[in-house]
Amino acid sequence: MTLTLAHATPADVPRIAQLETEIFSAWPIYRVLFPLGATVSRKLVVEARYHHLLANDPSTHLLKVTDDSTGTIIAAILWNVYTHSRGEEELARDSQFDWSPDTPSLDACLKYSRQLYDSRKQILGGKPHCLLRWLETEAEYRKRGAATQLLTWGSQKADELGLPCYLEASDEGKPLYEKHGYVEVGDFISDFVGEDGKNMSGGKLMIRQPGVQKQ
Repeated sequence: MTLTLAHATPADVPRIAQLETEIFSAWPIYRVLFPLGATVSRKLVVEARYHHLLANDPSTHLLKVTDDSTGTIIAAILWNVYTHSRGEEELARDSQFDWSPDTPSLDACLKYSRQLYDSRKQILGGKPHCLLRWLETEAEYRKRGAATQLLTWGSQKADELGLPCYLEASDEGKPLYEKHGYVEVGDFISDFVGEDGKNMSGGKLMIRQPGVQKQ
């Protein structure tokens, strides 16, 4: 089985949006934000966002890994490579999301996006860096090297530019990121309370400094 890395094209957007909405629908905070799950409306909103980013945002790098034996996209990643310092107005765009029109929890979505924006701003502010927004792999293809290809692309780009990388990691994904040189610098604790009565984590805040070697 050969897995091939490439930049995604507009034609790939529907499949990548399907991966994002279906995989993340199992995430506890996702169920708070989108209790209706991976609806058609939600997928169309995600597709529209990716089409807009690919056409208008030069910092956006949407990459895919394809199983050459089937031609199916089985993993994807969204990187933003910020090569210059960003002011408050540009930073504020990070808190602006296109939420699904059928979500019954719009207030929760807006609160979450503001908290996420604040946590990112506190760590790196407007400094140049590479931001890993999300990484997703089809369940049956995990631990076969797809995620490593997607992460390595970002590490190499960051090293070329002398930039740190930043991400929010799930508990499941954290060990993989640590192998790629990321270290935990904080915890994004949301205002949402889980079934255990504790505030839900939005991920471990992690940074990779340029030049750090994969373990």
